[in-house]
Amino acid sequence: MNELGNLKGFNLFIDLDDVLISSHNEMNDDLKSRYPKLDWAIGADLLDIINKNSKVLKEMQDIRSQDAYRMYVDLRAEVQRDGMRYDMMERYLDMMHQYHLDYAYTPAQNAIFHQIVQTIKQCFVERERFLDLRDTRLYLDNKEDVDKAAIHYENYYTTERLMASERDSKIPNEVKKLAQEEIFSKPLKVLSHMNGKNEVAAKTAFLKENYPDTLFTPLFFHENNNYDRKFRRPRYSKAKYVINELGMDITSSILIDDSIENITNWVMNGGIGIIYDVKNRFVDTEDYYVIHEFSHEAIMRVMRRITEDRRGKKLVKNNN
Repeated sequence: MNELGNLKGFNLFIDLDDVLISSHNEMNDDLKSRYPKLDWAIGADLLDIINKNSKVLKEMQDIRSQDAYRMYVDLRAEVQRDGMRYDMMERYLDMMHQYHLDYAYTPAQNAIFHQIVQTIKQCFVERERFLDLRDTRLYLDNKEDVDKAAIHYENYYTTERLMASERDSKIPNEVKKLAQEEIFSKPLKVLSHMNGKNEVAAKTAFLKENYPDTLFTPLFFHENNNYDRKFRRPRYSKAKYVINELGMDITSSILIDDSIENITNWVMNGGIGIIYDVKNRFVDTEDYYVIHEFSHEAIMRVMRRITEDRRGKKLVKNNN
């Protein structure tokens, strides 16, 4: 395609979890029985908890609710990128009340905002502590020894999740179409965070069977897997892994991912990000693009927009 010529040779990375495989719900049901002492209620999606507390936020129509949502996303992104002491998270959330008190809004609007902030404060710190501890437990469980629990986990994580997901039945064919596109550097790359070597083996076998024209690139959640009860470890970001471990030019790389943190971090490092958003939470911005269905047609529409935007920026640069 001549119209996509300036993307020739770009690397296309696709997230595995929640993009090529269905949601984590089935996996979490299995893990609850294996780790009963962990508080799984705390591990629930915080945005869903916030939505239940504010119908306005869910509809994203009230500016104060949007402020609170953006602050939540920014804090979560900072924690995942750099890590943070749990007591600092609490101080940050305390400051949100005073710093963002705005008399230009009505008391009702401010009340909604502070209700959401309070909900975040109650849930966020314990949720992050839970996730870090869960990552550690899974890493140790899936380290090098192949035991019955680990094998059961991997079978559930791949085959049964795929079988249970209606939307996944179409995706392998869509990936096959993308793999045949001449504009991308071959093969297509699949990125996925891992909990241990057993999971690497299981997902490698899954991708080989279902996505034979892809290259699997696994990375672990943390560079240091020693749990610290006082400090939330940063995640090993996909952008950092691609730059440091793979030695690839991220400015010539596109990532399709369902995580806003992964996408924003990817863009911050110079890459091009596309959010796979099935819940209609996001719209296109100057920083990233959005698709609401994983299809060759939808992705190629975005590629044409990326080409147009890059051409426009080049013209502006030349005129200056």
